[in-house]
Amino acid sequence: VVARYEGIEYVDASSSMAYTDGFGEVRPENAPFSAVDDDRATAWRTGFLEDPVGQWLDIRLTEPRDLGLLSVLSTVANPVVGEVTRWRVAAGGETRTVEVDPFTGKAVVDMSGVTSDRILLTVAGINEERGAAPVSVQDVSFGGPAPDRTLVVPDTDTAPDAAYVFTA
Repeated sequence: VVARYEGIEYVDASSSMAYTDGFGEVRPENAPFSAVDDDRATAWRTGFLEDPVGQWLDIRLTEPRDLGLLSVLSTVANPVVGEVTRWRVAAGGETRTVEVDPFTGKAVVDMSGVTSDRILLTVAGINEERGAAPVSVQDVSFGGPAPDRTLVVPDTDTAPDAAYVFTA
């Protein structure tokens, strides 16, 4: 079984709780793609014992598009997750810094007129009172169709009434 992405080439990150090279258990629901899957139950979460400032999320699209209004939804008011106060957004040769609403965790930056196949989000500031806890991104949205991921199951000889059940 492999994943097939539509509208997105891949998503990478400087660290992740889903990576096997970090401290603690591996948590697939905290993989970088979780930031663009439009599912609030999943989120990209940086690795433990990493300084959150400077951590990045690199979103590669299948083709350039006008990014329009770009929004980043960070986790807030969670006792085990740090809080981002400022994001640096780079795309299409433009770099902008945007403040995060401390109550909602949402940051919105106008990238209208910026055409790119890559979005690089970097943590530019955190709530120092929360310490250096991992930070989390629940959702990143931007102009164009939302990215999608499906699982591709290999062809195999099965009974005529075979059914598959996937759980997470």
